[in-house]
Amino acid sequence: MAIEELTLYYFPGSYYSQRVLFYLRARSIPFKGRYVNILLGETYEPWYMRMNPKGQVPVIKHRGGYLADSCAIMQYLEKEYDTPPKLLPAASTPQREEALRFTDLINSIKIEVITYGIISFPHLSQGGMLVGKFQKLMEWRAKSMGQYTPFLERYKAKSPDLEDVYNQKEKDLSEFYAQFRDEATVQRAIDGAQNVLDELEDTLGKRKEGECWLCGPDMTVADVNLAILIGRLDSAGIGYMFWKNGKRPNIEAYFHRLKKNDVYKAVCEINPFLGIFLPLVKKKLPSILGISAVLAMIAVAVYFWRKGEIDLNTIVEKVQFWK
Repeated sequence: MAIEELTLYYFPGSYYSQRVLFYLRARSIPFKGRYVNILLGETYEPWYMRMNPKGQVPVIKHRGGYLADSCAIMQYLEKEYDTPPKLLPAASTPQREEALRFTDLINSIKIEVITYGIISFPHLSQGGMLVGKFQKLMEWRAKSMGQYTPFLERYKAKSPDLEDVYNQKEKDLSEFYAQFRDEATVQRAIDGAQNVLDELEDTLGKRKEGECWLCGPDMTVADVNLAILIGRLDSAGIGYMFWKNGKRPNIEAYFHRLKKNDVYKAVCEINPFLGIFLPLVKKKLPSILGISAVLAMIAVAVYFWRKGEIDLNTIVEKVQFWK
């Protein structure tokens, strides 16, 4: 199957994009990647909202059609691509039922509410989180989520046929933003994650020697979801709340195995700065500058950001990405 037949619209730091990236790499499915920068509001541009009215990544384009939602995409690819390894066990088997049940269980965790909510209520982290550069990134991201209305209105004015779509998006963003501004909601999300991880810890503890994955010896879609979940909790600096330091030894051992997995390293161990500065600068500077000049400018920006002499709000406002 030609590589052009499958296109993935994604952002490398997106939790849900990482699920599909992990899946595609684990199965060695060829695809054409189309980078969509959620930090610059690209998912809210009219061309993207026509493709996915929810304005979210990931989306795949295949055989002339578009499909959103990471779980729906993985299930679709299981049907469309027969080459091994398959990540969903055969129908009508206990393994398939277990993989789907664990997938639903992991999907019940409100990961955005946890990661952004702890920024608003750091005392819920049981000791602090988000050190250094990741803290600055997440704080900026959380703050910027409440500032989308002006440029959504601009897009709506330019594309009156999408008025209803943009009105719904404004409503969805407002409701989403309110979730991690409510302490009780954040605490419920944390408690829910703890309950899910308790069950996964027990399950991993029952596996026999050589059964390294959640449902046994073979990776399934449930492992894709679990890998991205604990990868996100770790990168957010709150792994200690859920499994580290002996709290859940089976999940901790699972995580150490993941750290040695080439797919995990390629998908989850990314540099967050390259996901911000490189696309931003490349989008606004003439191509004649070349990649070396762009990277040099990124290095300077990162240096001053780390020193606290520049902030992301200023950068984004200056480049006026919505115009």
